[in-house]
Amino acid sequence: MKAIILAAGYAKRLYPLTEHRAKPLLPIGNRPIIDYILSSIQSISEIDQVYVVTNAKFYPQFCEWIRSLGLEHFCKILNDGTSDNETRLGAIGDISFVIACEKLDDDVLILAGDNLFEFNLKDFVSFFKLKGTSLACFDLGDVKLATQYGVIALDRDGRIIKFLEKPKNPPNSLISTGVYGYTRSDLAKVSSYLKEGGSQDAPGHLIEWFSKQGRVFGFVVQGLWFDIGDLKSYEGANELYRKRLLRRKNKMGEKKLFTSEAVSMGHPDKMADQISDAILDAYLEKDPMARVAVETLLSTGRAIVAGQVTAKQNISVENVVRQTVKEIGYADEAVGFDYKTCQVLAFIDRQSPDIAQGVNEGEGLHKEMGAGDQGMMFGYACRETAELMPLPIVLSWRLIERLTLLRQKGVLPYLRPDAKSQVTVEYEDNEPVRVHTIVISTQHNPEVAHETLQKDVIEKVIKEAVPAHLLDAKTIFHVNPTGRFVVGGPLGDTGLTGRKIIVDTYGGMGRHGGGCFSGKDPTKVDRSAQYAARYVAKNVVASGLADRCEVQLAYAIGVAEPVSISVDCFGSAFVPEAEIVKLIRKHFKLTPKGIIDSLDLRKPIYKETARFGHFGRSGPGYTWEKTDKAQILRQESSLASRVAEEVAR
Repeated sequence: MKAIILAAGYAKRLYPLTEHRAKPLLPIGNRPIIDYILSSIQSISEIDQVYVVTNAKFYPQFCEWIRSLGLEHFCKILNDGTSDNETRLGAIGDISFVIACEKLDDDVLILAGDNLFEFNLKDFVSFFKLKGTSLACFDLGDVKLATQYGVIALDRDGRIIKFLEKPKNPPNSLISTGVYGYTRSDLAKVSSYLKEGGSQDAPGHLIEWFSKQGRVFGFVVQGLWFDIGDLKSYEGANELYRKRLLRRKNKMGEKKLFTSEAVSMGHPDKMADQISDAILDAYLEKDPMARVAVETLLSTGRAIVAGQVTAKQNISVENVVRQTVKEIGYADEAVGFDYKTCQVLAFIDRQSPDIAQGVNEGEGLHKEMGAGDQGMMFGYACRETAELMPLPIVLSWRLIERLTLLRQKGVLPYLRPDAKSQVTVEYEDNEPVRVHTIVISTQHNPEVAHETLQKDVIEKVIKEAVPAHLLDAKTIFHVNPTGRFVVGGPLGDTGLTGRKIIVDTYGGMGRHGGGCFSGKDPTKVDRSAQYAARYVAKNVVASGLADRCEVQLAYAIGVAEPVSISVDCFGSAFVPEAEIVKLIRKHFKLTPKGIIDSLDLRKPIYKETARFGHFGRSGPGYTWEKTDKAQILRQESSLASRVAEEVAR
């Protein structure tokens, strides 16, 4: 696979900064913009060659830049021969130039050289390899701002059904980011587009043409994104990165370790979570307004479900339990649990009318839908990963996902469903720098040798799931450190809903209010308000107002509005925390009804969340992972105002 960075523009809107210097070479923080782009590309093992296409005026500057990095073998600078804005080839003309010049016959990743982004480029490439020709999309959260970009409409499968280049009346705020993936076969069609008289300028015109020709897909990215199009956007990005750099310099030399764990779908506590959420989903499938609060207890050969449910239709709890256990992988009494023969007991009553009247609209002391209980809920986000999650918990879950995949596909046929992972990350100046220790304990058949299991787990699980640059010769691996793990699941330990609340959230980084998720419908703020708090915290970080953010929401039973909203950015905020709270109150609906409606929570989406963590995940059900409020938060903050004032001077 190849990559092309488009860097042949003259950037007149940034004069005088770009009169004698190429825009992609302007410094952000202490590095040129293009440095960040190239670093993201380098993380993708499939890409073996990068082409930077520029013009005759700036060609020597880019040659000097790549020599300074010592990457001439990996990144080739191409001169398209133009010398001024009037004779430039345009972005699509430059793509055609590179194809012809280098005789490209491969899949290609194309990036605009003035895009500064912090989303995970590897995720986009994985999407592209699965779907075909694609572009990365970003939700601005502001339809008015979208008039300056290519606006996209997607169907449920992610296919682009409409692409409008700088429309006067955008249908939404989902825009193109200037990151594209073209298959080998589609790349060969660029010449046909140009022969038909297609514009050589904005790459969006080519995507629009392709979307009419066949299937083009959009991948919605999350995280900070800047389009460096004018002085205001450049200064905004530069100020943010300068402050980050200064903060790191002030903390130079500080080192620490932090550890998080995850558990597999076959762990007895996680089994109980999945059963409780499968029952919730089954009720919501029949009645979206169902009130559900169920918990599951698992022991040897036995599943006990108890709780309170008020719904228009009943379900077969036994069938749901058996189907869920089957999906998890327990189908043999010799393994310790069998979905066909296990005993299932259900003890379910109706929801208390005293609680119900506080939740039902128009009943109780308050007329609006109130919280189903009192309590405090926390949401957290940080810049350690593209998912805006702490690195230790992200890696812990990746290990479990990889282990599960190899078990389910029969690649490691001796594995059984129960497993745990644990990752210790070393931090320097509050930045993760390496993985210190990895622990994996996985259930297995009795005949497999420990040496075989250890080798397979290190080579096929750890080294595939953990980025290579985080592992070194000093990284410690503990694989089944007791030497044997045959007896597992409910045979080895009792399982109970809600015992893995730290595993489900942020791995211990950030605080927790104590309430679990599973088995609870969204009127229970233990669940819905924690999702809302994550949604808020993630948008604050994605907006660039802070590098870390923890949001606390607190509720009183029967009362709609939160009794308090608190924000802690741990010294990483670029504006006062009190200002962030005001922006949160203005732009987020945090009553139970507001949360349910804005995050679309009355759907059967919950069993999946109980399997591999509730946060940092993608997919249509994970609505709390959207960053659609980031742009408006940044736009209305004092940070934006300060940048505008500086530019005006």
